[in-house]
Amino acid sequence: MSDLLLQIEPWADWWTSSLLRATWQGAIVLAIVWAISRYCTLLSPRLLCWMWRFACVKLLVALAWVVPVSIPILPAQSPYLVSAQVVEGGASGKFLADAGGRPKQPEVNFAAQHSSQMSVASSVKIAISALWVAGALCMVAIAIRQCVVARRLVRLSVPVQKRSLTSLCRQQGRRLDMRSRPELRISRVAPCPALVGILRPTIVFPHDVLNTFNTTELGLMAGHELAHLKRRDLAWNWLLLTVRSLFFFHPLMWVLARGWSASQESACDEMVLDRGIGQPSEYGRLLLTLATRPNPWLRPSFAAAGVFGTYGNMESRILAMSRIRPLSRNRLALAASFLLVGAIVVVVPWRLVAQDADQAAQPQAATKADDVAKAEQMDRMIASVKKMKDIALALLIFENKNKHFPPAVMIGPDGKTPHSWRVEMLPYLGRQHEFDTYKMDEPWDSENNLVVAKAVADLFTVPGNQATGECGYFLLTGPSTPFDGEKTTKIRAITDGTTNTVGVVEGKRQIPWTKPEEIQYDNNKPLPDLGGFFDDGFHVGFLDGSVVFLPKEIDEKTLRAMITFAGRERAKRSSASSWPELVK
Repeated sequence: MSDLLLQIEPWADWWTSSLLRATWQGAIVLAIVWAISRYCTLLSPRLLCWMWRFACVKLLVALAWVVPVSIPILPAQSPYLVSAQVVEGGASGKFLADAGGRPKQPEVNFAAQHSSQMSVASSVKIAISALWVAGALCMVAIAIRQCVVARRLVRLSVPVQKRSLTSLCRQQGRRLDMRSRPELRISRVAPCPALVGILRPTIVFPHDVLNTFNTTELGLMAGHELAHLKRRDLAWNWLLLTVRSLFFFHPLMWVLARGWSASQESACDEMVLDRGIGQPSEYGRLLLTLATRPNPWLRPSFAAAGVFGTYGNMESRILAMSRIRPLSRNRLALAASFLLVGAIVVVVPWRLVAQDADQAAQPQAATKADDVAKAEQMDRMIASVKKMKDIALALLIFENKNKHFPPAVMIGPDGKTPHSWRVEMLPYLGRQHEFDTYKMDEPWDSENNLVVAKAVADLFTVPGNQATGECGYFLLTGPSTPFDGEKTTKIRAITDGTTNTVGVVEGKRQIPWTKPEEIQYDNNKPLPDLGGFFDDGFHVGFLDGSVVFLPKEIDEKTLRAMITFAGRERAKRSSASSWPELVK
């Protein structure tokens, strides 16, 4: 059971974070659209309907679009601060520079996470995810029931026999430029007209429709349902269903549902009146008549579209009819253009980030050699962070797929030919073709494998610091590290916690990236030389996917504690800025 929870924990953490992000972003958009619908009474219902649709799209985009579009407007940051930040979703701590520009000791938490590795926050996130799954399944069950009810309405109906009604629907279809004609049926359980079905659209009329309503009212009812069909409202209702199923807990879902339904019906009303099918006064009287009919069985749902609602909805629709004005194609195109531009700005996630150093630097400062060197180094540090982040995440994906981290040395199918773990990372770094071309039954320096190494020569090279093809990212190997030669390590064996255990490090070694050679580490020997690319320190990638810049002056005990994966070290701090004092 604990193994299962360990597997679920990263996904629960990602999902709850995504739901939280989409919830507050969607709340802002829904509030804006509601305010527009409430106070901009002269706005065309068609445009308002599209606004509600874009609000639904925003919720889905905020949930799925993890990496926002960066807009470099803010002033450039210190290279130490930039390189220490976790790139796009890391879970580690931060590294800052002090007042003199020198790196401060990173805040490392070595609280022991024993075999379960489950914190209270993680347990809460897993519980929230489980409750969400239960709620989403309930919403799916409700949707299935609505589909069954709608199909039952069709099954309990009979085809229309009256030629007058069929001819009238055909006439209204021509006014609406309809190419396809829906099936017309009569039902004794339908209190008002309804459009059912996407692939096989059917308009179901009440059984007493011919005896109760005159020709003008029949034309308005038929025109309204045909407008639903022309606008593809039933297909668009699936978007609303998806959003309501995913965000059933959102406090503004009822606002979305009511606004969606009201704008959809008003847009059909506008289309009917715009095509000259009837007059607003006649249409208003028809809506009031339909609203007073008993409606005990058929209720509003995403699977059916018709003249539904309470007196309050009918009143707002009737008032909207009095404000409907014909729109020219030019005015409609202009309004649609403004709506599209606004939707792109609102829907696409974006964030303000710091400018690049070369863009933010003042002309007079660019003439100074030291400023130029710092700016260039910052660019290299940022690029190295991104590369290491990709590699650290590739290790995590490999572990999730294979249930263990890769060994430092991979043995080929012949049982004796060694290969580097970096070769196994190729598919997870978007290099599937090169991985398929690489021959595991040949030595790493064979003619074929050297061609592959040359094809992606800069994949494991620290940007701007190494010759092409040289490796700059290594694993620390040894009995006390997660990567001990040919041995594999499962995530539950890392009792110090993936957040506190180093996986990938920078190292200046003049060897090809395909060579199965790593940096050896021994608790009883001096620390190996790490970094060598940047003046004040080096980057390390933790096994949780985060990347941190460590200064050269870091305490040796602290660094050794980060390298081991089952030392169960604890950290005690006298103040927020002090170096951690490790105790057993």
